[in-house]
Amino acid sequence: MNRLHWGQGRVKVYAVRTEIEQLLREEQPIATIYQMLVDAGKIDVAKRTFERHASAIRYRLEKRSSTYGSNVTTSPSSPPEKNSTGKPALPVKFSHSPLPKDDQSDW
Repeated sequence: MNRLHWGQGRVKVYAVRTEIEQLLREEQPIATIYQMLVDAGKIDVAKRTFERHASAIRYRLEKRSSTYGSNVTTSPSSPPEKNSTGKPALPVKFSHSPLPKDDQSDW
């Protein structure tokens, strides 16, 4: 495998993006997809380069498609909790002060 110029690995991976997306929809692992494409002579990039770009493709595919994978289940969201006034309760915010409580009175 010859060293590629900067950015050429990405170009080569994205040239077979549709095939990668199809294999990801079939729930093939990225390592298996890489080996299949190398054996077919479709790519000649380093495994780490392929994994980085294929992970980005998978992320966009998951974000774009709610039907990614066959075993995706969605659970109904629970209604928001309400406070004593009947309004939706605000989330508890975390605040950290390095000063002890006694020293905060001056602020």
